[in-house]
Amino acid sequence: MPPYRSSRLETRQFRKAPSTRYIAAVAWPETSRLRLREWRPREREDVEAAFAIYSDPEVMRWLGDGRRVIGSREEQREVLEARSAVNAGLRDGSCYLAVERLSDGRVIGAVIFRELPDGEDNGTGDYEIGWHFAQEFWGQGFATEASQALLEHAFATQPALAEVYAVTKLDNERSVRVMERLGMECLGTTQKYYGVETLLYRKRR
Repeated sequence: MPPYRSSRLETRQFRKAPSTRYIAAVAWPETSRLRLREWRPREREDVEAAFAIYSDPEVMRWLGDGRRVIGSREEQREVLEARSAVNAGLRDGSCYLAVERLSDGRVIGAVIFRELPDGEDNGTGDYEIGWHFAQEFWGQGFATEASQALLEHAFATQPALAEVYAVTKLDNERSVRVMERLGMECLGTTQKYYGVETLLYRKRR
C-alpha cells in the first residue's frame, strides 16, 4: 500500500500543471456494491469517513513509516483538499478516490492510482494501484472489488499503460491476498520505490 500523504513528486507535478480541473469530468467506475468517486473535503461525512481510516493505528501501520496517524478532523480535511488538488493538476490518470458503498452511501475506503516515486521522490515512470480501507470493512472483498474496477479503468483510459504495479510491506499478508486475487504476478522484493524494501506485484494489460 502506498503512503497516504502527497509526495514531493506529486507536489512538484501539481505546481507545473494548469489549474483547470481534470478529474471532475471523469466517469469513475461503479461495481455491483461500490461506487468510486472523488473525495468531497468540504462535506462532513467524507471527512469523518477519511478520519476513521487514517486516525486508526492499525490501518496506518501499513502506510508510510507506520507511525504517523492523522490527529484531527481539520488536519484530515486539509489533507483531502491537498490530495484532490494535486491529482486535479495531473494528466496521467492519477487519482485518489473515495469508495462508497451503494447500499447505504457510506464511504468505506479509498483507492489510488499514481506514479511510483523512488527514494528521493522522483518519478520512476512506473504506476501503482493501492487501497486503504477502514478496519471494520476488511475481509469482505471490498478492496479487491474496488481495485479491480480501478485497474480496468486505468487500462481502458490510458492506452500507453502496459502494466500496473502494487507494493506493500513484507509482512502485509492482507494486501498480498488482494494482489493475488487481482491476478497480479509477484516479482519478489525491491528497494526501487519509496526508498524502502517492499514486495512488488505486477499486472500486465
